[in-house]
Amino acid sequence: MVLDFKDDMKKMEIGDIAKSTGVKNIEKHIFKDQDNLIELSKGAPAHVKASVAYNNMLRRTGNTQLGEIRSGDKIKWVYLRQNPFGLGAIAFKNYDDPDNVKDFIKKYINYEMIFTRELNNKLGAFYSAMKWGDIPTESMRQVHKFFDFS
Repeated sequence: MVLDFKDDMKKMEIGDIAKSTGVKNIEKHIFKDQDNLIELSKGAPAHVKASVAYNNMLRRTGNTQLGEIRSGDKIKWVYLRQNPFGLGAIAFKNYDDPDNVKDFIKKYINYEMIFTRELNNKLGAFYSAMKWGDIPTESMRQVHKFFDFS
């Protein structure tokens, strides 16, 4: 069931698998560079980095009229695979997001990292507490198919 869920993540709405959080003190971690893009101070939390990535994407594409993410906003954010902007994560509002941002997220979302960071680690602790051994892996699924005589 765990591995089936992992496979099914790719069919789910991005808003359903994204991490939800509120953004606090975003202004404490940012400053603007000479191109009016937002830069981050060292030690900025992941959700703040993801929010800044979203705001910069709006600036790059001229969609700032839709409103940037600010402190106090509720957001969702996802990890990204390697992409042209070098972003590790990006936030979104899950409403009024421009199509180009949604398309970018769909193209570069890192399902493997989301599964590992948000579910697999928690399952590992649960399996350990229950003394169930290792959490299921893809190789276990293959072994199970090999020995399934039904």
